[in-house]
Amino acid sequence: MDASTSARFSEASYRMLEKGNKDERASRINNDIKDTGYVVDTGNSNRDILVLRDEKNGRVHVAHRGTDTSGKRTKQDITADLMFGMGLAQHNQHFNKRKSRTQKVVKQYKDGNEISLSGHSYGGGSVKYALANSKAVRDNTKVAHTFNTASHPLPISAVKVGRKVKKDLDDKVIHHRHKDDIVSMGLKSVVPFGKVKEYGGKESLTKKLLKKHNPVFKTINDLDAHKLHHFIEKSENAEF
Repeated sequence: MDASTSARFSEASYRMLEKGNKDERASRINNDIKDTGYVVDTGNSNRDILVLRDEKNGRVHVAHRGTDTSGKRTKQDITADLMFGMGLAQHNQHFNKRKSRTQKVVKQYKDGNEISLSGHSYGGGSVKYALANSKAVRDNTKVAHTFNTASHPLPISAVKVGRKVKKDLDDKVIHHRHKDDIVSMGLKSVVPFGKVKEYGGKESLTKKLLKKHNPVFKTINDLDAHKLHHFIEKSENAEF
């Protein structure tokens, strides 16, 4: 599973918050991703996690949705974000529910299927949590991509793993971040496991000056840096 397609699936997970019943929302997502060979597994998907299947090629993808800003799940998502920020994700029911659902899906499809994970922002944080705290999830996941993932600047127990597990996950997990993203800034000091790939490239002198001296421009730039389009567009300036 390549990063660009994973980013598309992470973006599609937000569509599970839209109006209509689950079948209607799934139909819209299927139309968006019809070129990939994947379709929504409605039985395992909900407003927090999108499960996709490519039955022909034996592939399953689990995308964790990021923070909701529409109002439907905003309160619970912000609470989860705060708990992660305090290093207490293991005590948050929504992190644990996401881990449990991911584990259920992995156990259901582990035989004969290639399983991949993705998540943006809070969703990236819950993917990390599931991998760190479920042996079934990490043993049966081939690759996981996070995008501007929720990160902590200090080591926290919620995503802490032992040396052997870290070595295994370092080969499976890639954290993609835009260099101006604030949410994933913790990866600059602490990477619990996996590799980091940074996007953004070189900046013009004009842009550097605007970011430094124009607070409105800096705010707009920071908000844009958190969006998924940077990863869907496959930036050629990304560096490990």
